[in-house]
Amino acid sequence: MVFSSSLEETMSNAGQETTLQNTIPDSLDVNNRDRLVSAIRGVSGALPWIGSSVGEVVGSLVPDLRIDRIVSFVRKLELVVRLLDDKISTFEMYVKTEEGCDLLEEGMVQASRSVSRERLTYIANIVGHSLCEEKQNYPQSKKLLNIFRDLADEEIILLIYNSETPTMPLSDFHKELREKYPELLEPAYDDLGQDQSELDRSAIAKSYTLNLDRLGLIQWERRRVELTQLGHLLLRYIDAKYRTHHSGDRSLL
Repeated sequence: MVFSSSLEETMSNAGQETTLQNTIPDSLDVNNRDRLVSAIRGVSGALPWIGSSVGEVVGSLVPDLRIDRIVSFVRKLELVVRLLDDKISTFEMYVKTEEGCDLLEEGMVQASRSVSRERLTYIANIVGHSLCEEKQNYPQSKKLLNIFRDLADEEIILLIYNSETPTMPLSDFHKELREKYPELLEPAYDDLGQDQSELDRSAIAKSYTLNLDRLGLIQWERRRVELTQLGHLLLRYIDAKYRTHHSGDRSLL
């Protein structure tokens, strides 16, 4: 099975992420959130209807969540670069350029809005591999980050699912994904007689496919979904296993 699990699962199984957590200083968690919270609370005080509630949420939840996500992203990025230890000097040089700094900043912005651990890992992979490439390709890396920003987590799973052509009977690869995400990957129907929940599920499923098509990541071949060259390229950047097994694919730019 080429693409059976995310890089995060592989690293976790090897115990590397646990080791990393113990070696990166806790000073990353120290921040100046108090100034941000005070400013927002000051604005909230001028809103008599919702001000106190919003101020409380901002003070106790939002800053902590967003900062924790960025810290988690930086730690994952550290691990990606460590695994590419022969490219550390390239990373150190490129991240100090305007282009490299912009990629890192975009990664942090997306990380601050990411809910799932998997998504944080994927963002760290895109940024890490982009900053460690010997032949820097800023337009390509920036484009991939922009595309990734427009993808829902469910659409990423669909992209992974269709990275191998489904067969009948289903391969172990597809069975594993369907068992893990049945609501997403089991066929949805919108024909007459279906109850409203099934019609709603079908509508959402179609929207995922339409967005993947709009972004140029999939195409239809004989009524079957296949990844485009751009779709394969994105998967090579977000997952190490896919990158290894599809290293022969040509770069777009």
